[in-house]
Amino acid sequence: MIVVAAFAFLTSRWARTGPGKEVIDKLKMKIWPIGPLFMKLYMARFARTGSTLVASGVPLLQMLTISADAVNNVHIKRSITRAADKVKGGKSLADSLENDPNFLPLVPNMLKIGEQSALLSK
Repeated sequence: MIVVAAFAFLTSRWARTGPGKEVIDKLKMKIWPIGPLFMKLYMARFARTGSTLVASGVPLLQMLTISADAVNNVHIKRSITRAADKVKGGKSLADSLENDPNFLPLVPNMLKIGEQSALLSK
């Protein structure tokens, strides 16, 4: 019992470190059956936060920075940061996220429609 408790304690401590968080976040996205659920959760957080911020008049690059933190996954945060760099270079947000493996294909498609119709916050 003591060994199990010590293992659980050490694992929880390790999961809070940088490398531990990366492994845990990757497992959350990949392990079936929870992986698809977590991916939908992360995409919903990104979309909800982004939509609220854009509707409030927050600039797109600042919205991406805030949304990256709101998602609470280091891999998706890295993808959003890469997308923000591409947006700074003149690419659209939908094109920046289009072939990213950390985003469901639905998200860039929805963003593309929102950008074309100029209703990104809806």
